[in-house]
Amino acid sequence: MGVLLPEDVVALRRKNTVERTAVELVRAWAAAAGGAPIGVSARLRDAAEDLAVAADRRPADLPGAVRRFGWQAGADGWPLDEIARWVEALADIGGGSARALLTFDSGMTLSAGWAEGYLHGAAQDDCIDPTSGLARLSVLELRLHQVYDQCASLGVQPDLVYALVVIDASLMEHPPLERNAARVALATETKKLFAAGETIAIHGDRVLVLASRTPELADRVAILGAALHTHSLLRHDPVSTWVERLPADAADLRSYVDDLTA
Repeated sequence: MGVLLPEDVVALRRKNTVERTAVELVRAWAAAAGGAPIGVSARLRDAAEDLAVAADRRPADLPGAVRRFGWQAGADGWPLDEIARWVEALADIGGGSARALLTFDSGMTLSAGWAEGYLHGAAQDDCIDPTSGLARLSVLELRLHQVYDQCASLGVQPDLVYALVVIDASLMEHPPLERNAARVALATETKKLFAAGETIAIHGDRVLVLASRTPELADRVAILGAALHTHSLLRHDPVSTWVERLPADAADLRSYVDDLTA
């Protein structure tokens, strides 16, 4: 083994200190959260260490760490309300920028990461449409209920921060194999415009996207509509795109989704 230069020694000490501190932070976090996230998968523990260190002293890295933690927890199958409880525990015991974990933006970032990870994990189960690769309605309904629960905890109306984008195509005139190809094209074009944590579900020839209600939403829907109307597999089909407001009460979600997919 070669001789370490002084700067190498400093770097090694710094690396060991960061790793040791990360472990200590997560242990304290686990004690406050009742065991999790230590007693879970190795990948989630790694994401938890990253989040704990970012909350303690790397505020610029916090959004990315929150999203990665949400993604891994979702991929591992943890419910959103449980990981939100873990994050609240970290905010309560942490220093530095940990309190930023309780902000609305942080909650939305955690939720978006969870949605992406959940769909990734669900691909192994019966939650994904095998033709298009999009989620089934059961995933969208779960995601809607998670959104309503989260917004209720924050005192925010879901309709103010989320909307449902509807893409309706009539592909009945296609032969069966060509119809499947058209559905894949419909899914691909939708994912190009909504690939930042939105939940995209398909039912028949209709696609539903749970998207953040941002100033750019109308433009994204218009761009998607133009792309679908000019696609070689879809340009001869009637395709409509529009934005639906979410219902005020979570109790109306089932009938809301049923009406949109009837």
